[in-house]
Amino acid sequence: MLIGSPVGRDAQVLGAVVVVAPTDEVRSDVLVRLLVLGGLGAATLLLAACGVVVPAVGWVLRPVHALDVTAKRLSSGDMDARASETGPTELRDLAHTFNGMADSVQASRAQQRELVADAAHQLGNPLTALRLRVENLASEGVDRDDIEPVLEETDRLSATVESLLHLSRVGVATVTRTRVDVAAIVRHRCEMWAPVFDRLTVHAPPEAPALATVEVLDTALDALLDNAAKFAPGSPVEVTVTPAGGSPFVADVRVRVVDHGPGLHPDDPAKVGARFFRGRTHQNVQGTGLGLAIVRAPDRVRR
Repeated sequence: MLIGSPVGRDAQVLGAVVVVAPTDEVRSDVLVRLLVLGGLGAATLLLAACGVVVPAVGWVLRPVHALDVTAKRLSSGDMDARASETGPTELRDLAHTFNGMADSVQASRAQQRELVADAAHQLGNPLTALRLRVENLASEGVDRDDIEPVLEETDRLSATVESLLHLSRVGVATVTRTRVDVAAIVRHRCEMWAPVFDRLTVHAPPEAPALATVEVLDTALDALLDNAAKFAPGSPVEVTVTPAGGSPFVADVRVRVVDHGPGLHPDDPAKVGARFFRGRTHQNVQGTGLGLAIVRAPDRVRR
């Protein structure tokens, strides 16, 4: 900082006095104080945000996250999942509406199962009585060759009713997955099915642990082997168990059943698994068209 002052007498200027004062120390001190004040202000603002804004945002977003988790559980087949009715009024109303929708869907599915189960149960007794009456016709002199086609159709209808009853029960009971040895289960089931095939080969490691239930794996494997026996008679069948990952507790194991039969019509693969679907080239093969539908039921796949 420079300060200059003239020196003189009357109107005559004889000289000047100049004072030079350095300001570096003052500027540094002011800068330090400004930085300290700015830091304190930022820290105060951050603490206020953490103490007020973060809890407020969490209070708003936490119910949204919980609702998303509940929706995923419902989509995976857990019909007992319900959203927590907490948070702002709008989100509580949304959760209440969502839970009402879930209750309606669950009730509708229960009614469908009960309808199918009741229909299958009510059809079972008349079919049994019908078969007995037809068989009694043979003792009354009716030609057995004339009765046999009726008995075959009765048995086919009985199998369809039994499959419908099984389908209605899929996913009704809550099943807890446990650690099972997929390789051992597959080898055991293939031993039971071996007499049906000319050649049944199993490729499986000594052990393939996974989270599943024995009943689910048995049902799926039986349906696939049954299809191979019906639709590819005489062809070799290969069953392969492939574990994923190398951890001691494997969570993903793939089981493949491959036959060498004639295959499906080019337009049929996309429809496989639909209820009562029969391939164009297999219309006359015995079956109900419900085996793969039961295997692919969402609740069964999830568990």
